[in-house]
Order: sequence, then structure tokens, then C-alpha cells
Amino acid sequence: MDPIKLKYIEYKYKINPRTYEWLLNDVSITHMNSDDRYEFMKFNSKIEQTHTLRRDKDGRVDMEGSVYFNDIEELVFDKATEEDKEHLRKRIKEEMVVCDPPVTGWWGVYE
Repeated sequence: MDPIKLKYIEYKYKINPRTYEWLLNDVSITHMNSDDRYEFMKFNSKIEQTHTLRRDKDGRVDMEGSVYFNDIEELVFDKATEEDKEHLRKRIKEEMVVCDPPVTGWWGVYE
């Protein structure tokens, strides 16, 4: 995985991390080969690093306890079946909450 860099980002939505974890557990991996399963593990780890762990300007973690995002597609694994993708989109839309005001901070990004 590429090294993580810090970037100041504003997020508009959030979802409970346990709910998101349960949703990801619903994604079928039986159709995936070992490379795709590895990519799924990396995707899950990347979401944690880039959408959950907010940092201060010095890089120290300030964990709020939510998964933050601006677009539902950020949280959908692209190699999942179409059925699983639709299920994820629907359930995330049902469970997401608008951040009012938006949540800002330094977040890890892979560039």
C-alpha cells in the first residue's frame, strides 16, 4: 500500500463504524479470487485509515468514532458483485447522517 499523507478535508456525512462493519461483512467474497480478497482487505483497512481516523495538524489521532465520507461510492468496494454494491448503497443511504456542521480535520490519504 502506498504511504499515507495528511490532507485537510471536510466531510459532509457519517455512519456508525459498527454498522458499516456489519454491512461489509454482508459482502460475498466467494466469487473473488485470492487477489480480489486481498484487495478487499486492503480496501477495508484503507477506509479505516482514511475515513475514520481524524488527525490534528501534527498527525496525532483524534478518533471521533464514525466513518466519514462525502459520497456513498467512497465506501463501496468496486470488485463486489453488483447485487452487493446495490445493497451497500441502499443500506449506507438508510444509515448515514448529515454532519451539521461538516466535520473537518487532517485525514490520511493515499496519493
